[in-house]
Amino acid sequence: MRKFTLRTLTFLMSAATMIALTSCGGAVGTDKPASTGAVVENKMTTEPVELIFSKGNTGFSDDDFQSWIAGPVKAKYPNVTMTMVTNPIEDQVSKGEVPDIAGTSNANVTIYQDLNLTEDLTPFTKQYNIDLSKMNQETINGIKQFGKNGELIGIPFDMNYGLMLYNKDIFDKFATGYPTDKMTWDQTIELARKVTRMQDGVQFIGVDTGNAQSMIRQYSLDVIDPKTGKAIINTDGYKKVFGVMKKNYEIPGYIGPKGEFAYGNNAFFKDGRMAMNPGWINGFTPQLIDLEKTGKAFNWDVVTYPAYSDRPNLEKQVDFHFLIVPPTGKHKEVVYHVLELLVSEEAQANMNKASVRMSILNKPDILNNYTKDLKIYDGKNLAGIFKATPAPVPPGTIYDNKIYTILKNAQKDMAQKGTDINTVLRQADEAANKAIEEVNSGVK
Repeated sequence: MRKFTLRTLTFLMSAATMIALTSCGGAVGTDKPASTGAVVENKMTTEPVELIFSKGNTGFSDDDFQSWIAGPVKAKYPNVTMTMVTNPIEDQVSKGEVPDIAGTSNANVTIYQDLNLTEDLTPFTKQYNIDLSKMNQETINGIKQFGKNGELIGIPFDMNYGLMLYNKDIFDKFATGYPTDKMTWDQTIELARKVTRMQDGVQFIGVDTGNAQSMIRQYSLDVIDPKTGKAIINTDGYKKVFGVMKKNYEIPGYIGPKGEFAYGNNAFFKDGRMAMNPGWINGFTPQLIDLEKTGKAFNWDVVTYPAYSDRPNLEKQVDFHFLIVPPTGKHKEVVYHVLELLVSEEAQANMNKASVRMSILNKPDILNNYTKDLKIYDGKNLAGIFKATPAPVPPGTIYDNKIYTILKNAQKDMAQKGTDINTVLRQADEAANKAIEEVNSGVK
């Protein structure tokens, strides 16, 4: 049973009246019955229709929205106008302004469930011949895990992939071999040891493994035991993850003079002193484009995101955006036609090759053309990033923000103070259980 904070419960009660109206026989502002999950007829109206699209945390810019959603829809269905709204979904619901389509990521879907904005879209996929087998299966599995009985509560739209960029110039400087595809974290750190050096007054860094949350989620670790509701941090899985990070911190020269241990994009893109940079392709690609535009590009390439030694084929956790259809929408038939269009091979291929958004379709001929029109990966090992599978993401909980903050502090203590792994995890476990009690009692 899902537990709520006092703040969440208060908001849900304020939204309950509007939701209740829709569930008692009609959608807001219409006499049309609310959806019961039944398959609708494939009829597309020719009457003018405006569909409201809720941006959520999809990161859509106005250009993105026009190029990959509103534009394609208008081209095929001239009578349909798509309008994007950007205020939080909670505000929309509280005002009775439920969107026709809501965009979100797999990391933020529970709020939509709490507001009764989801339903099983499996009948729609069957009626409109949406072939889920053509999509990245970890995205399908990720969505179904949110359904009480494995329902498909959304349709995947675009996805993110992990990768590791590396600076060839640094490896050449130290006469060291380049990274290769499908390296483990242990292999990556050993390679990092060879290029973490002081040269000409510059401290070069081999690799930054990233924050604790990312490393934990790649290992698919839960933060609480679903049976007991207690934290499960002081465990072998967490010791494995923290052990990888500690091994990197212990490389001579890695920890900075002021205790620096997180270097990230600035050290790689701006300062040019970090050799390897693991991260998200959607976050890296715009920065690579900017380097080209400003004439600051260096000699770089890309390999598969590092994996844990006991999970050699699993890279960074699955991360994607998907589209939800609130059950009370006024234009469900039109929405279904729109979603059918947006996940079609033509629409996905166009978006994949001309933007930084990667297709959800698991088709090599499409994926290997990622950003082809932008030419940023020409001559690079782009195919390498697809040699591993995104790791399954653990189910989200209402305790995540607090517990991941605790784990971030544990990571900091380990890096800066040299605190041993057993101690930081024991302390983190105790703090996490206290945080769970606070959330359950309504303490902010």
